[in-house]
Amino acid sequence: AEIGARPCNHCYTSPITVAASLHWLATCKDAFLFEDCVEDEPLRHELTLEKVQAENGVIQVPNRPGLGITLNEDFVAAHLVAESK
Repeated sequence: AEIGARPCNHCYTSPITVAASLHWLATCKDAFLFEDCVEDEPLRHELTLEKVQAENGVIQVPNRPGLGITLNEDFVAAHLVAESK
């Protein structure tokens, strides 16, 4: 903000990056906008146990320890790709 810029975050690929981005944006004095994806995509809805998505134009910063989200380990295990040899 020292240069007069207002941050607008454009990161919505997964609930993990959304949570991390929200935490960063919450530290910015002049933050005014968070771009959120509205696509109905399994990765977006099942990668974490918590829903990290805007509702009615408002998105909350997760407030639990760490990034405030819990990885859905069953979903991750089901989508692992074997290392190529």
